[in-house]
Amino acid sequence: KISTVQMDLENGSQSSSSSAENSPVEGTCMVRVIEIFRSLICCAGYALAYHYYSQKDFLAAVRWLQMALSGALCGTAVVEGIWFYEAAGRLKGYHKGFDYSVGRNPYQTQNTLWFATSLVISCATFCAYSDLAPPQIAMAGLQLLFFTLSAMNHTYEAVAHGNCHWQNINRPIFSLLLLAGALPILSKGF
Repeated sequence: KISTVQMDLENGSQSSSSSAENSPVEGTCMVRVIEIFRSLICCAGYALAYHYYSQKDFLAAVRWLQMALSGALCGTAVVEGIWFYEAAGRLKGYHKGFDYSVGRNPYQTQNTLWFATSLVISCATFCAYSDLAPPQIAMAGLQLLFFTLSAMNHTYEAVAHGNCHWQNINRPIFSLLLLAGALPILSKGF
């Protein structure tokens, strides 16, 4: 392996590492496309939820809010975790301490399985309980809780470990926006 000194443009620090670690990873562009797609689909889902909310159709609003969270966020995370796990891990700065040449990172696999499970249960809830708000609220609450805790983890990574990759900076901000957008709709259920 050839040792190099590179400038990390995201956090401005220099690091010395092997060329294999910093070489371009297949799928990096696709992960960025998924990130954009994830945000657009989630915004569209929230817009649809607020459309129904403004029409005083609480049930439809909470159902589409729940699908915006599970479909847009969990669904795209499943795609990313199955086909682009290495690129996603490297873009988040989680490749340090793990050698992808030996296989998949078991923690990323576990995370992908959580997203897949959440997506399947959320879709089943959306279809099976189409006339009930409480199951939709419960699923939306579960998604929001997970993404809030995930944002706390990303914040910790950025602050405690200096891992200031884009995902660690935007996750806390986006999670606050998700909560702020969801609370007016969800609060009507209580």
